Amino acid sequence: MARRDPPASQELELMISGLVASGISRAEIARRAGLTRATVSRYKSGEIRRPSADSYKRVQGVYQAMHVRK
Repeated sequence: MARRDPPASQELELMISGLVASGISRAEIARRAGLTRATVSRYKSGEIRRPSADSYKRVQGVYQAMHVRK
C-alpha cells in the first residue's frame, strides 16, 4: 500500500502546535503570518479542513523561520 502524506490541514495543525510548544502564542503566529488570530485558532482546532495555499505557505514560512533560528 502506498504511503499517503497527511492533508494540509493536519500539517498546519502540527506546525502551529510546534510553534506554540516553542513558546510562540497564536496571536504572534497570526501576526507573523499575516493572518487573523481567529484563523490561526481555527486551523489549530481543525475547524478549517481545506486551508488555502496562501495561508499554508504563510504559516509554513513562520514555522521554517523559527526552526532556522534555533
